[in-house]
Amino acid sequence: MVVGGEFSKKHGLAEFVLYTTAIGFFPITAVMNISEYHLLKKNRNSASRMNEYIDKQEEKQAEPARDKTSTVVFSSDLTKDKIELQDGIDDYIT
Repeated sequence: MVVGGEFSKKHGLAEFVLYTTAIGFFPITAVMNISEYHLLKKNRNSASRMNEYIDKQEEKQAEPARDKTSTVVFSSDLTKDKIELQDGIDDYIT
């Protein structure tokens, strides 16, 4: 029975697994971190451009100030009736 030979075979296998893991794990981790940093930077720039675009669109669509003396007319096609609302239209709009 050779005890030293069995130990060295097991030790060799463990060493092989350790080196293989180190060779595969650390480069993959480095590449993933670099890729994540690059994509995060790209996405942040894209998000800031989209936010600027949305802000510009909201400014363009900003509701103009309403004139409180304007008139709103509701008309009926069937009976030709009309309802006109004047002065204080903002009271009717929620």
